[in-house]
Amino acid sequence: MRKLTISLILIFCSILLNAKPAPDSLKTFTLPTIRVIVDKPSEAIGSLIQIRTGDNEAALSMLEAFSNSVGISASTGTKDESNIRLRGFRKNEVKIMLDGRPLNNGYFGNVDLSKLSLMGIQEIQIIKGPASPLYGTNSMGGVVNIITNEPSKRNWLTLNAMLKRNNTQEYQANTAHSFETWNYSLGASTQQSQGFVLSEDFQPTSFENGGVRNNSAKKQYNLRGSLNSELFTFHKISVDFGYSTISRKDIPSSIYERKYRFYKDWHRNYASLAGEFNLGEKAVLTTMLTNDGGGDRYLEYNDPAHLYINVDSRMNNQSWGFAPRVKWSPNNTSTLHFGYHAELQSSNRKDTVDYLEWTQSTVQVHNAFAQYELHANNKLLVTAAMGLTGSKNDFRPALQLIPEPALGISYTGTSGSVTSLAVGRNSAQPTMRQLYSYSKGNPELKAQNSLKLELNHERSLIKKAVSVSGSVYYNYTRDLIDLYLERYANIYRVVSYGAEMGLIFSPFAVYQCETNYAFLNYQKESDYRLTETPKHAVEFAQRIKLPLKINALISSSWRDKRMSQDDLGIYHSLPAYWKHDLQLKVPYSNYSFVLGLENILDADYQGEFGFPEAGRNFSIGAEAKF
Repeated sequence: MRKLTISLILIFCSILLNAKPAPDSLKTFTLPTIRVIVDKPSEAIGSLIQIRTGDNEAALSMLEAFSNSVGISASTGTKDESNIRLRGFRKNEVKIMLDGRPLNNGYFGNVDLSKLSLMGIQEIQIIKGPASPLYGTNSMGGVVNIITNEPSKRNWLTLNAMLKRNNTQEYQANTAHSFETWNYSLGASTQQSQGFVLSEDFQPTSFENGGVRNNSAKKQYNLRGSLNSELFTFHKISVDFGYSTISRKDIPSSIYERKYRFYKDWHRNYASLAGEFNLGEKAVLTTMLTNDGGGDRYLEYNDPAHLYINVDSRMNNQSWGFAPRVKWSPNNTSTLHFGYHAELQSSNRKDTVDYLEWTQSTVQVHNAFAQYELHANNKLLVTAAMGLTGSKNDFRPALQLIPEPALGISYTGTSGSVTSLAVGRNSAQPTMRQLYSYSKGNPELKAQNSLKLELNHERSLIKKAVSVSGSVYYNYTRDLIDLYLERYANIYRVVSYGAEMGLIFSPFAVYQCETNYAFLNYQKESDYRLTETPKHAVEFAQRIKLPLKINALISSSWRDKRMSQDDLGIYHSLPAYWKHDLQLKVPYSNYSFVLGLENILDADYQGEFGFPEAGRNFSIGAEAKF
C-alpha cells in the first residue's frame, strides 16, 4: 500500500508541475471534481436527504454530524467504534461512500465514522429507502455518501481550530484552489481528546468513578489530498488519497464491567485513480480504481496496571475496487446507465486466543447493473433499474447471485410539489467476521436482503413561507444474520414500517423554524429486536439571523426509549431523553468564529447500554480563509 500511495503522490506532483492552461481562451468554467456518485433523487430511486456540515460546526467527527437527525441513530459500540443505524438497519448493512467511492468496511463490516474527520467535507447525502443498483451492493440498510468541497478560485488556504472541554481540540490546515483546467486540494489535521465530562446527575458504579471519562483519550493525525485535471481537452482524470493514524486509543468500558483495553498503531489509508472520458456527444465513461487499507493492535488486560493480558490481537485489512460506468443519453428525454463493480477484500489477523498464527481470509464481490431514466414530460420521471450481485469466499468458490431490481416514479405538480414512489430490493453481504470467525463463523451464509417500499411527498405553501415533507415506508427483510446456538446463521425475517415528517416555517428573512419527526415500528416474527433505535424521535431547530451577520442555531432533540443489548445478549430498556444545543457563528472579513454550548441542561443519558454520553460542554472555533 505504501508503494501505491507513493506512486499516486508522484502522479499528483507530476501533473501539478506539468499542467498548462488550455489554448481555448473562451473557457471560463471551474473544473469540477470527478465523482462517480449518484447525486440526484431520480438516480437514487428513493428520496435523498442532505446534511450540511455547517449545521453542526462543533462536530469533530462524522459520527457527531449525524447526532441531530431523526431516523438515524448514531452511537458508540463496545470497542469504541461508531454504530450508525438507518431506520433500524445495522451498521454493517449501511454502505458508506466518499464521493461515490466505497470505504473499506474491514473485518467487522463497519466503517468507523467516529474516526473520520470532517476536514474538507461539504455535505453528507443519505438514502434511507430503496437505493439504486448504481451504488453497488451492500446498500440494504441505506447509503451514506460523503461529499467533499470543490476547490474555489477565490481562496488558497483555510485554517480551522476547535476547542472543547477537557483538552479536546482539533486543528486543520487545508490548501485548495481551482484553475481553468485543473484544481487541487491538500489538507492536514490533528485531533486530541483526554476524554469527556459526564453529567452531574450521572450515578457512578463501583467500576466507574464518574466525572471525566478519561479512558477514551486519543490523539489522531489526518492527511487528505486530491488533484483533478483536464486530459486532452475533452476528458478528466483525478487522483485522491488519505491517511489517518492513532498511536494509542483508549477504549472506554461499560459502567457495569471492569475491562482495561486500548488500541495501538491504529491507521487507515485510501487512494483512488478516476477518469471521465467523453465517448462522443451522447456518452460518458467514468471509471475508478480504488484501494483501502488499515490495521490496528487490540490489547485487553485484567488489571489497571496492564500487567495481566487477556487478549492481544493484530488485524490488517485491504480492499481493492474497480468500477467502470457508462452514461448514454440518446436524446433529451432518456438516459441509460450501465456498468460493473468488482471488489476484493482481504483480512490478515493474529491473536493470543484463536489465531496463534497469521491467518488470511478473502472475499470477492461482483455487481453488474443497468438503469434507464425516462422523462415523459416536464412532470413525470420514471426510473427502472436492475442489479445482479454475486460473492464468493475461501470456502465457497461458486458465486451466489442475487437480483436487485428497483423502480422509481416521480411526479412534479403544477404547484411545484413533488410526489415520488420507490420500490427496490437491496442486499448486504456477510461480513468477514460472520464468515471466518474461529468460533462463530459460517462460510455458507447467504446475503441478507430487503424489499423496500417508500412513498414521499414534498410541497411549499403560503408563498413558500412553509415547506412540508412526508415519507411512509415498509421494509420486508429476509435472511437476516445473527447468532444461533453460538454460530452465525440466516435466521430472521423482520417486517419494519414507519413514517417521517418535516416542516420548515420561514415567516421572515431573519428567522426559520424546522421540525422533523420519525416513527419506526416492526412486527416481531422471531426473537430479533431493533436495538438502539427509538420508536419516536423529534428534532426542533431554530435559525436566527442577528445583527452584524451573526447566525444563531438553537436545536432540541427528543429520543424515545430504546432497546439495547449487552455483551451477554441480554436486552435492556434505555429511558427517553431531551438534549438541547446552542450555536453562534460570527463572520468577520475572511474570518469566522463559532461559539457553542452542547447539552445545555446537562442531561444524563446513554447512547448505548453501559456507555454514558457527555454532559454539558462548550466549544470555541475559528476559521480563516486566505
